[in-house]
Amino acid sequence: MNETESVERLREALGAMAGTVRTSPDAYERALLDWRRRERRRRLTGLAVAAVLLAAADGVGLWALNRSAPAAPVVFDAPAPAVAPSGAAPSGAAPTPVSPPGAP
Repeated sequence: MNETESVERLREALGAMAGTVRTSPDAYERALLDWRRRERRRRLTGLAVAAVLLAAADGVGLWALNRSAPAAPVVFDAPAPAVAPSGAAPSGAAPTPVSPPGAP
């Protein structure tokens, strides 16, 4: 058997097989719905994974903050600044006069 005979036999076999195939009138719509369903599932899965990762990161952060000693400050480690009573000048400074707007 030479190459042309093989090609002819293959062509006949594929033609006979293609002749038995019947198309469905709603094949495109079904394929489109199936694709949309898979796309929606993929997006929802990605959203769920992102939400789980965000919750895990928050949980780890809160866990790390709660593990510190209660007496040790976590965010602010400088002493609190002294606050002067309202209207009083800071120590060692002279009060500055306040003039109305537009005054010389």
